[in-house]
Amino acid sequence: MYKPLCLRTICVAAVLTVVLFSCKKSFTSNEAELQGAMLSSSASSATLASTGTTGYCWEDAEDPNRYDTLLKQTILGAKLLGTPYSLTNMRQAYLNLTGSNSGVVANKKYMRFKPTGYDQVAVLSKLDIDLFDYPLDYELVQEGGYYNDGTTTGEQIPWLYAVVDVGFVPPSGITNELLQTIHVPDDYRIENEAFRLTGNSPDTATCTGGGVSQSLAKGVTPNSVPVCDCTGSPYDMTCECRTYCNVEPCATPLPPVPPTRIPGGQITVTDDVFNNKVGARKARLVARRFLKVDRTYTDNNGNYHFTKSFRNKFTLLIKFKNDNAMVNPMLKERGYQMLFPTKINWGRFRGNVNNIIKNVDDNNDVKKRGSLHWAAATTHNMVQEYINDRAPADGIGAPPSGMVIITSNGSGGSATPMFNKRTAAAVSTTYWKQVLIPFANLNYSISDVNLIAAVLTGRADMILKYGANSTTKSSDQMAEVGYHELTHAAHYNKVGGAWFDQFVRSEVAQIIDNYNGSKSPYGAKTSADAPIIAVGESWAYYMGHYLCYRKYGANAHDFREQGKNYSANYPAPLSSSNLNLLEYFDPASTDDVFNWIPQGLFYDLLDNRNDKNTPPVRFLMDDYVFGYTNQQFFNALDADIITLPAYKTRLLSENGNSQATGVNYLFTYYGY
Repeated sequence: MYKPLCLRTICVAAVLTVVLFSCKKSFTSNEAELQGAMLSSSASSATLASTGTTGYCWEDAEDPNRYDTLLKQTILGAKLLGTPYSLTNMRQAYLNLTGSNSGVVANKKYMRFKPTGYDQVAVLSKLDIDLFDYPLDYELVQEGGYYNDGTTTGEQIPWLYAVVDVGFVPPSGITNELLQTIHVPDDYRIENEAFRLTGNSPDTATCTGGGVSQSLAKGVTPNSVPVCDCTGSPYDMTCECRTYCNVEPCATPLPPVPPTRIPGGQITVTDDVFNNKVGARKARLVARRFLKVDRTYTDNNGNYHFTKSFRNKFTLLIKFKNDNAMVNPMLKERGYQMLFPTKINWGRFRGNVNNIIKNVDDNNDVKKRGSLHWAAATTHNMVQEYINDRAPADGIGAPPSGMVIITSNGSGGSATPMFNKRTAAAVSTTYWKQVLIPFANLNYSISDVNLIAAVLTGRADMILKYGANSTTKSSDQMAEVGYHELTHAAHYNKVGGAWFDQFVRSEVAQIIDNYNGSKSPYGAKTSADAPIIAVGESWAYYMGHYLCYRKYGANAHDFREQGKNYSANYPAPLSSSNLNLLEYFDPASTDDVFNWIPQGLFYDLLDNRNDKNTPPVRFLMDDYVFGYTNQQFFNALDADIITLPAYKTRLLSENGNSQATGVNYLFTYYGY
């Protein structure tokens, strides 16, 4: 269960030149105080679009060098005039552009929710909807981490807004309000016509020429009209301008939307061991312009493709959430946001948007948002890899769906209490101080600890630490810890809540009894809690290192256990520091107070190597057992197995007592 750790706008052209524009706008009185902070934030690095001749315009991207707990504020501009997304206006828009509105019906609802506590926030966060803490029928000037509505204080839960399917049924008991029943078209031309009908600017300026700065700053302007040259050929006009100029309308039906108007591309994340970029798998993407909200998921290579088209400025968000898990941030303020997935504000785009590419870079300063993003993307990929690749290949079971995983920087350990999946009473803050935020970490106050405990008890399944001593852990170190914790989650999914409740309670008891001592978090072998801890932790430690070996081999960084540095050049080296650790684990080590948790046992049952006969001889262990598999190991981890001797008996009985003499010898060698 526990694993301790030993705004500036950028306009982009698809050519080899990148031009920076200082795109200014007039700030309203409530925005003026934030103007300085916006202008002082670092500009994001430019990325070249690879299709088309005009590229795309890009602004308001999240700065990865901001500190992750100092979230910038969301700023809204003008409110939409009228109701352009209403069924009446949309039907008229279809009629104007196509000559028919047959079959145009309401397909979405614009709603808001007011949760009264963290339980209700958790219910909403698990729904397949995208929630925003600001109203969506306003111009978005700056996407931030929170919105100040003028009445809700920092730790109060604000109104949450969403565009949902027309058949959506709100969760029982949560205050909600239906704001509008609407029609959201896939085709941006219909949307623009509805905007024109209601006096809103569609903002369809291109990305080229000196007018870029002005058009990006324009936003929603009351009583404005499209900028159209009515003296030109109708065939050179947009559908909006044909209507405005009262010339030949667009064909019926409308010609296909240009592919460049449909967002697509690829998202990758840096693997700093292999020094390459790997696709972000099954990551959730949200494209939004006012009440037009579209979402999609990346494939296994990180490629994505939306269905709705956008000619106007729209915001792209990356969220680390899917059916398998949500990867959420740990925060010291606005605690309710710990129940929402980590998101990256990719920025606002317009232009040729069908090949927008982003890499989530490694960031070695754990206090920066870039580090938070990298850890979330790496963890998200790790979950997909474990469930879809590692677990099926080895037959070791998969974690349950819908897990809530919290990533946290700093020192301390990772843990898998599965609070979200099982009934968990109030947990001592001593647990949180030791497992999540050790008291020695002076960045956290008692009030921080209490807030985190209040939000996450009963609502978090796993906590993964991604940094120590101000340096982000590398990809393989993240993988080893993540595989360890996901193995616990898969074990839970097999044995159920009763076994896991005893397991977690045993470790919590030892954390409390040994708080900040050398025997925290597992205690001594003589404790009543030790037998079940030895079962769960020996399996998770083994799988963590074994799967890390399978992925990274000799490329893995050095791992330290038992006071030793198990490098790839360890005496009598194997092909990996991970294998060195498993093979040379010493149950008699005086440098390891947890030598009674036999990390090397399973590997000795699997491998065909005999330490006693392999020079240089390091242990006089006569290991002539070989050929047991990880699937056989997992199959024997039944709900009634709470001691290693009982596990040995079950393993032998399920496998025809294969090599029983050698198996008994190995368990005895490890103290069981």
